[in-house]
Amino acid sequence: MRPRTYEEFNAQLLLLLRGIWDRVIFLDMETDVRGENFLRDERILLISIGRCISKCLSSDGIKIKSFILESDSDDRELELLVKFNEELRRLRPLAVVGFGIRSYDIPLLAMKKQKYVNRREYLWKIVDLVEQALHIDLCHMLRYYCNIKRFDEVYSHEYFSGLPFKRAKCLVTNMSRYEKGNYIFDLWIRDKEKLQNYCEGEVFDMILVTEKLIELLEHRGE
Repeated sequence: MRPRTYEEFNAQLLLLLRGIWDRVIFLDMETDVRGENFLRDERILLISIGRCISKCLSSDGIKIKSFILESDSDDRELELLVKFNEELRRLRPLAVVGFGIRSYDIPLLAMKKQKYVNRREYLWKIVDLVEQALHIDLCHMLRYYCNIKRFDEVYSHEYFSGLPFKRAKCLVTNMSRYEKGNYIFDLWIRDKEKLQNYCEGEVFDMILVTEKLIELLEHRGE
């Protein structure tokens, strides 16, 4: 079927990726956005990436790894990015899936590769992820196919009922962006393990949603 919209084109790309599912990663980042300072070189607090190594719509076959900032400094942030870069070197992703990644995660990583341009030899795989990998944004696809505007809406949507979600987003559902920014930074200061569980839970749920969305696309004949 010839795609008519950006979302339909991305749906076809997503279906093509099934054959190389081990080369697809799911990405979420938590950052210091106190004061709602979005895309102003805010500090990256945590990066979580996941892979689905089997099509099962369950926790089996899902692998998630996280990289957390040890202290609030450029040196430690670069250290985090170098570790992330090494994981990308190992996984060799051809595509990255996330919620809102086109408007936030990918642009922020682009800022970081420029900020640390003098250390770029350690960040080449991040450059590849930003400049060459395919970016699939669930934000647009869920709105188009399911009329879902916020990710936490998948938890109450009939099509996604029955999936073994971690429901990580429920932790901040009723918070304003200002409140969430302060809460995430406070977690990083006081309870890094809880912050990691939150971020990894969101990646886990994104993987389940994506696999279920693929079933919907197959049924529709996309």
